[in-house]
Amino acid sequence: MTIALAQSYTEHLKLIVSAEDRGANLRDFVDPWWCFERQGPFVRQRRDGAWTAVTMNKPCPRANRQRLLSTDWVSSAARDIIESGSQEKCLIVDHAIPLRVVRESLFKLCPDDMTAFLKSFIKRATITRSEDEILRANGLNSCMPEGVDPTLQPFARYDYSNIEGEPAQTIDPVAGGMPSERNIQSFAGHKLHLFQSNDPRFEALNE
Repeated sequence: MTIALAQSYTEHLKLIVSAEDRGANLRDFVDPWWCFERQGPFVRQRRDGAWTAVTMNKPCPRANRQRLLSTDWVSSAARDIIESGSQEKCLIVDHAIPLRVVRESLFKLCPDDMTAFLKSFIKRATITRSEDEILRANGLNSCMPEGVDPTLQPFARYDYSNIEGEPAQTIDPVAGGMPSERNIQSFAGHKLHLFQSNDPRFEALNE
């Protein structure tokens, strides 16, 4: 059922592109799509049987531990806070590829390519509020680093800002416990950036 709901948001986004509705609030569509596509801890069934998306606004680390550790990328500082059992609301579920970048690419898209586009561009990351301020100070709060292809390096903003972390190895409910393809691809892109920038962390990943 939740996959069908993800598809419904995909269809809504196709209509937005077809109608050139540039005033639409993309967050209202891409955030629920991401939750329903990911399933697991990001969806909740109500008493009436309907499913809702858990989008996490100002999440409590302790109450949302599984969700925060199951996003596409988790910073090391955020992981430490989550593992400590803290209840301080100091974490953010960030769009790894900023929505401004998503919007710019979305309206150049053929609507029939929407599903592949969403899987490539909609990535969520768990970071601290302090790390969010670092992104802003570096001018990367709403854009990707210059020359970066977001489909190959979706987490480049964090690497370029020296924010340590790694793609989360979430469990794919369909694959029965194996890391999902989306995370394998994200991890490969993360390693590519480290290699190209001669980052010593690349060697650590291959030990």
